[in-house]
Amino acid sequence: MIVIKGFKNEQFFSKKSSSGFIIIGLLCLTLSAQAESVTWKVQSNKSANSPRFALEKAFAKEVGQLTNIRLIIEVRAANGFVPIRSSFNAVRKDGPQAMFMNPMYWGGADPVFYILGDLAGAWHNAQKYEQWLEQENGIHHLRNVYSKFGLKLMAYVISPIESFVSRVPLVGIDSFVGQTIRTAPGMSHDLLVLLGAHPRLISLNQVKSALRKKRVSIADYSNIIANFNDELHENNKHTNYPGFHSMPLNDFVVSQQAWEKLGEKHQRAVGIAIQHWSDDWRKYYLQSTAKTLKSLEEMDVAIHHWTSRRERKYEKLLSRSGIAMRKKVTLQN
Repeated sequence: MIVIKGFKNEQFFSKKSSSGFIIIGLLCLTLSAQAESVTWKVQSNKSANSPRFALEKAFAKEVGQLTNIRLIIEVRAANGFVPIRSSFNAVRKDGPQAMFMNPMYWGGADPVFYILGDLAGAWHNAQKYEQWLEQENGIHHLRNVYSKFGLKLMAYVISPIESFVSRVPLVGIDSFVGQTIRTAPGMSHDLLVLLGAHPRLISLNQVKSALRKKRVSIADYSNIIANFNDELHENNKHTNYPGFHSMPLNDFVVSQQAWEKLGEKHQRAVGIAIQHWSDDWRKYYLQSTAKTLKSLEEMDVAIHHWTSRRERKYEKLLSRSGIAMRKKVTLQN
């Protein structure tokens, strides 16, 4: 028998009864721990088999480990929770709570998203772009515009300069004249119009089908590594490398409301894991470029290298069009 003190009349319980109380107590603790856990839904614009999506899944796993599964991140591939282009408003309404996306999708809400999401022709490499964003505080504009919509920019990475997937040779900018080209909204779309092409807005997850059905002859899809990994060169035996026109900014954005509900420890865990995601993204592209070029050559894909003369012709076109000047004016105002 066990004596419980502290009552007006001492009460006696058997060991069997006390075991029941212990079990109930443990159950209550378990339920309490479960009640304290938080689940975040995160929408990605990557395909499920993409190595870039694997990096996002690794981020989610690390957050779980750092918080002892108290913060559970569920990342889904393109259109998993909501369609890609619905993600902006969905996250603003706190469902899902975050997204791995590209700002250029939201240009209809504010032109800064178009401009910073894909600064067409502004720099020759990602390092110079990142220098402008960080050392000259260009990223300040993107943070501000997200904040205006109740969203918080947590991290960003810059893709390598993009390359085209094509059924026709790409010997220079004149190769685009008269061609039907898949592109995303924003500055790249406007640029292709200036080049004499017929751009079509087609969602990322529909590009492979559009190429196969010959609805387009060229696709402005992503960088040379992503194009290869997503199997776009099966029947499209031309590309250009290095690319010349586009270095999209990819970001991780959360609902400000959802963020503020997180405790300090959970916020710190997200911050640590998202920094690792950013570092792993850069390592992935550094390690994959040479391997991808070799694989493309083995597939008999023609890799067109543009001369500096052709690049200067392209830059002259950009200057004449006024795109660069409009970009600077918009950011300064």
